[in-house]
Amino acid sequence: VAEAYPAVRDRIVAIPNGVTLPRGVPSTAAPQPTILIVGTLEPRKNHAVLLDAIDVVRLAVPEAVLVIAGRIGWQSDATVARVREQCAQGSVRFIEAPGDDVLERLYSTACLCVAPSHYEGFGLPVLEAMSHAKPVIASDILVHREVGAEVVSYCRPDDPAAWASTIIQLLQDQGARQMKGILGRARAETMTWSATAERTHRVY
Repeated sequence: VAEAYPAVRDRIVAIPNGVTLPRGVPSTAAPQPTILIVGTLEPRKNHAVLLDAIDVVRLAVPEAVLVIAGRIGWQSDATVARVREQCAQGSVRFIEAPGDDVLERLYSTACLCVAPSHYEGFGLPVLEAMSHAKPVIASDILVHREVGAEVVSYCRPDDPAAWASTIIQLLQDQGARQMKGILGRARAETMTWSATAERTHRVY
């Protein structure tokens, strides 16, 4: 906006979205290491990089599984076909259009959460994962760094080898997962809907 309308630069106030914090920090875990991605299957969400990475991850952590939760969106036929093929192989689970209760369970039981998008308006799943004290790996785009700051691990969205390596490192390092989860929860506590409302009220 500032680039297009320099005259209004001093009137622009950026206020982040918020999150509803879970009532407690979950300690449950799935019986197998789960890597959760939440988001509609569409090109910008970049599920393909994870579908490439999961086979490499399973060479190091054979029981690992990629859990995809979201609606089927536009231009997704090839991705959906690949997801269903890898579901049959056991490396992927697909949960279509999950409700809030199902999402809550998925976040609570995930080992870590991933967000490989090429671009985002905000990146709410990153904040939701942090609110559940889950470590996050996100694509290295500006909006994710604005949300996750230094508590999130970042990979280029077009580098499946880096995604696989970072996922393996976190799956094999429980201490790192716990620390990133604690730091993420603390950051999420500063980005509640109440804080969003207060900042908006202050502007008005």
